[in-house]
Amino acid sequence: MDASCACKRTVAVAEKARESGNAAFRRQRYDQALHHYTLALMAAPSLAPRPSSRTTTEGSATSPATKATPTRAQDHHDKHAQCASSCCGDHVSGSTNGSTTAGSTSGDSVALASLVAILLGNRSAALEQLGHLRPCAQAVREALACPRLPRRNAFKLHHRLGRVLAQLGDHNEAEQALRAALSCEHEAEWATPLRREQTTAKVNRLLAETVSAASRDGNRPRDSTVSGVFRCTETTLQQPSPCLPAASDDVTVTYSETAGRYLQARKDIAAGSVVVVDTAWATVLAQEHITRRCHHCLKPTESLLPCVACAHFAACSEECMQEALQQYHYLDCGLACGQPDIGARAGGWSWVPELAVRMFARLLATAPAETTLGDASAVLRLQSDLGQDSNDGAGGNSGVEAGDTDKARKPTEGLDEQTRVCAALLAAELARRLDRQGLDGTWAKLVAAHTVDPGTRLPKSTDSPSAAADLRLGPLLAQLMGTTRCNAIAISELSADSYAKPTATQALDHLVVARGVFPTASLFNHSCVPNVAFGFEGTRVVVRTERDVASKQALLHCYGPRAGRMSKAERQRVLRRVYHFECACEACASEGSHSRAELIRDAWQCQGCKGCVVVEPVGNKGHCVDCAKQVAPADVAAAQQKLGRAAALERTAESREAAGSASPAALVGTWTECERLRAAVLHPANKVLGATRDQLARLCADLGDFPCAAAYCKQSTDTVEQLYGPGMELAHELHKLSCLLAAAGQRKEAIEAGQRAATLFRRIEGPTSQLAQAAESALGC
Repeated sequence: MDASCACKRTVAVAEKARESGNAAFRRQRYDQALHHYTLALMAAPSLAPRPSSRTTTEGSATSPATKATPTRAQDHHDKHAQCASSCCGDHVSGSTNGSTTAGSTSGDSVALASLVAILLGNRSAALEQLGHLRPCAQAVREALACPRLPRRNAFKLHHRLGRVLAQLGDHNEAEQALRAALSCEHEAEWATPLRREQTTAKVNRLLAETVSAASRDGNRPRDSTVSGVFRCTETTLQQPSPCLPAASDDVTVTYSETAGRYLQARKDIAAGSVVVVDTAWATVLAQEHITRRCHHCLKPTESLLPCVACAHFAACSEECMQEALQQYHYLDCGLACGQPDIGARAGGWSWVPELAVRMFARLLATAPAETTLGDASAVLRLQSDLGQDSNDGAGGNSGVEAGDTDKARKPTEGLDEQTRVCAALLAAELARRLDRQGLDGTWAKLVAAHTVDPGTRLPKSTDSPSAAADLRLGPLLAQLMGTTRCNAIAISELSADSYAKPTATQALDHLVVARGVFPTASLFNHSCVPNVAFGFEGTRVVVRTERDVASKQALLHCYGPRAGRMSKAERQRVLRRVYHFECACEACASEGSHSRAELIRDAWQCQGCKGCVVVEPVGNKGHCVDCAKQVAPADVAAAQQKLGRAAALERTAESREAAGSASPAALVGTWTECERLRAAVLHPANKVLGATRDQLARLCADLGDFPCAAAYCKQSTDTVEQLYGPGMELAHELHKLSCLLAAAGQRKEAIEAGQRAATLFRRIEGPTSQLAQAAESALGC
């Protein structure tokens, strides 16, 4: 067997992941348990690989791009899958679940089928604990359908299926499942006879209740949706640009020496307007989501379909798997597993090499089979259209215009040594894979269009195409890695978990789901005070203006460091480290080293004019930026003592709450004293004081003291508005405030806050925003 085809789907890896899942389940960390059980299913060898042809259905129209490489690439993938199947005998021989002799193919198949059934049962148990009832029932059915399901597990699975279906209102099938459980209870393993008697009695009681409910209410299955995320709704451009794909006619591309290529308003654009609707060219799913989302379309799912050849990729459906195979998985299948040191050599950016390989695979799959140098130049211009430029300009991305090959063809300029070494490792592995697939001519001509770095030996005319490309594939991958790291966009979504209760005061979490490169959206320049907002739905992004944008004004997106959240020094440090440029946006170019929002974020309050006091890091000195009053060192020292006592109280309250050793009333008392000490020193818009009041709002709401909770939330909302302005942060706080005001009986104020929240949500996410609907539905609007 070819070592490069060695499959990483092994029983040993699956068993290890299952043990981790069992440990998490015992600790009642059910989400972690589900993660590990899913990893175990992805790692278990496949005994019967699915047919995975990349050909399209007969009679459908296919472009030359889809006909270019599918057959040879699919042959490689099928060979990889056959390797996985042929290796199962060796892999399964170490399993402890089988009763046959190690090394026997049939015995190993029995052991593997038994392991898969057990893993599906484990996964269903975690899903039930998390309340994901439909996926739980599906996992139980799949486990019961396994031909080698251990009979001792059948009782638990039938019982679980009956419980879940009864909750879903499917009484008929629930009755069948419970009767099946009773029929095989004698085969289950019981700790004691008493345990068996008690469990059997529970099943009989549930069966009686189910039969009674079926006769009373009939069989009415209820829908049960998995707790997911709010995503932007389906949106299209009203007037698409005739020359800029995925952009509206209000947008154009501009170039300058300082800012490079960037998107600009062609005319006045109103707040809330859709300016770009784009689909990612290539994406990589974040590691924390690999067991809960499709690796191709990125949509949440509780039922992943693993790749038959590697333990690294899974899709939500056969359609997504086939599309991934056509675009990039024909090349990167098993690559991450086979090259464990590549991510480590990426300088902590493990997703960068994977995304670069997928971009290269898509370029290769798009290129015609008979690529000429002219065709390669067109593909390279496409790379430029993808926004793959170095970020070295003030105020955002800087690059070159499409077709400016003199400036664009410097693949490894400015790249660090780790990136170069990582690219060399990738180039060596990819060259072997492409040569095995018979694609050496296509990819060699594609890469040959790049000008090599100075000092690199130019290929002779007698060199083979692959030998000539070997000299250039490394620099090309290094360029893709460098530009991917700078131009990839964090694909994020907003968790809906905090809307589980109407009175919840915890803001929605902003989850980074994946990272991707977009043909048009990657052209947005950065600003610490952006005027556009991104909303994602899978691999699709909808970009709207946050405020009115004047004609000829740049459309600016925040890459992460945002004014109000971070100081100017912190933002500049992050942007230099990650994106390699000095930001000169409105916030960073303002007079002085700090803007007003940055000052009040950490400021104290002047005891005279109630203005903003800045304390120097050393010397116990301070001064008010509003009235210029100096603060004496003794006063600074006394204030610092108060803040120290407040910090100690916060630590005590957090530790007692985590340990469950304090009552809610006691916690409110501790946090109230903490808030009193901080309010005596800090500016009302200080971020720490705002967080303290938000914590008090949560605790008071838990006690049912909604008027007090609403008062604290109103103060924290004012803090958010001063720090961040009319954006998403304020919209979330207003929604929380409206819920608390409604619970406190302050109907008029609740409606006002809820309508403000809905207005902000619609401005950012459009007229059909689900967040706006949630804000209004909480008030019965």
